[in-house]
Amino acid sequence: MSLDAFETEELKAAFNLCSTDGKMTEASMKAVLDCIGSGLSEDDIHDMFVVGGGKEGFDEASFLKAFEHKDHGDQDDEVQSAFAAISAGGVLDMGKAETLIKLSGLDLKPKEFEEFKNIADYNSDGKIDLDDFVSMIHAQI
Repeated sequence: MSLDAFETEELKAAFNLCSTDGKMTEASMKAVLDCIGSGLSEDDIHDMFVVGGGKEGFDEASFLKAFEHKDHGDQDDEVQSAFAAISAGGVLDMGKAETLIKLSGLDLKPKEFEEFKNIADYNSDGKIDLDDFVSMIHAQI
């Protein structure tokens, strides 16, 4: 799936900030990231380039391509595995969800947790199934 106009504009701005003569290198990226205090090491940046397909650096087109969306359908194994870990009988286990939210450091009040459940139930059928889960984790906020 392609990037939307906003994502494309933001990524082009990032590319322009981190590139010289139309080429983004690990060194130029590190210089920018060091300036903003990211704390990423050369190894971290190298890994990002390799995973993103920019082993030899990026031109603008290849940089944008590295960020194109994966088609996250119901058949996506990672999504199914994640849902299976926190569901029971094909429905999100709210006890597990609440525990995971707390473990992540969020302290939702009961009213906020109810709101979360209502928002996460995309098709408004009273339960959060795999379709709702897929929509929730890939929603733009």
